[in-house]
Amino acid sequence: MILVYEPQCIGFEHTEINAALLIFLTKAKPNATLAFFGDTEHLSCVKSSMVALGFSDCAKRIDWRPISVPSRKTSLIYRSLIELYRIFSISSVFNRKCAIDACIFLSATSATLLGVRVIQHIIATPTYLVLHGILESILNKPNGLIKYLIWFKHYLPVNERANVRYITTAGFIKMNLIKQIPSLHGRVFELDFPYIFEEVRSQASQVKPAQVDDQNLPITITSAGVGSINKGTHDFFNVAKSLCQLPATSVQFVYAGRLADGELKNNIPACVRAIVDEDMLTPAKYQEVLLRTDYLVFFYPADSYKFGVSGVFLDAIKYEIPIIGIDNDFFKFCTDTIGKVGWLCNDANEIEKRIKEIVANPPQQDLTEIKANYKRFKQQHTTAALSDRLAKILNYAC
Repeated sequence: MILVYEPQCIGFEHTEINAALLIFLTKAKPNATLAFFGDTEHLSCVKSSMVALGFSDCAKRIDWRPISVPSRKTSLIYRSLIELYRIFSISSVFNRKCAIDACIFLSATSATLLGVRVIQHIIATPTYLVLHGILESILNKPNGLIKYLIWFKHYLPVNERANVRYITTAGFIKMNLIKQIPSLHGRVFELDFPYIFEEVRSQASQVKPAQVDDQNLPITITSAGVGSINKGTHDFFNVAKSLCQLPATSVQFVYAGRLADGELKNNIPACVRAIVDEDMLTPAKYQEVLLRTDYLVFFYPADSYKFGVSGVFLDAIKYEIPIIGIDNDFFKFCTDTIGKVGWLCNDANEIEKRIKEIVANPPQQDLTEIKANYKRFKQQHTTAALSDRLAKILNYAC
């Protein structure tokens, strides 16, 4: 029995990455029984995604176990206590019923790490934690006693005898994490870009083939994913307003995602077609937006994404969409790994200039190169290859 637990995600959050991880896991451990615990709506989204990707056989192998996951709007202490209770009760109950071969957490908080420490004293089960964007928090010491006491960085080091391993979603994250906490050397493994990349563009002809040389179709510039001031979404809105004097027949701006900041919700420019209603932005609708997109833009600050992978950029690979973004550690790693994926700029002003240049003179030669790079990367990062990599991590054979 392998227990898989998603302690945080609600609804559509991280659906594609968690679906991919479960697909890889079922293939890495073909004879194991899997039980997946998570938010009811999230389980439904992940299961639907697996089926839509053509892996219904993998979905059937999983025992789907819905639980109540507290909203992030509730107090941090309450959420932490609930999470600790969940980890202890699920692990102890299943340990009494059957042998637990491994516990896998698809995300982690300080409470997750604390719960794992407690469980390790009771059942020394091999435990793996997939680390996402929360790692960004280890760079900044929090203010206030409570926040300092539950600072994520405090709980990452583990006892030498503890059977705990961490999985990062890219190689550069592993390197940056070990630089910050050298004692984790040997405990951190990378699974570069856990995502299902195969068979996507086949549906493009049913919508609108992107990057075609057709003067009658406007170039579509899209910002996608969770929008916030911290992620530079306001800069996207400002650039769109600045470029609204360009003919509507030459360029259009789209935002598709969930706006986390109320200030942004109330200040969406008229020139931006915004799809922000969570009921409207279904997986099928999101795919349609991407199929109609010519360029994805990223206004993440230059000092961000030292410990995270952008899910929207994984969509860019999958749908072979060139990007225009502010340069940072993540995009440097992507360029080193894949080759040219688009245009990296120093700031929002430079992005605006680049968009103007692209609208005036579409760079067909660059687009051909970018598409070829994406295709080559996807041929190397197949479901089979990533499943084999995960199998090696789970077997400590890295």
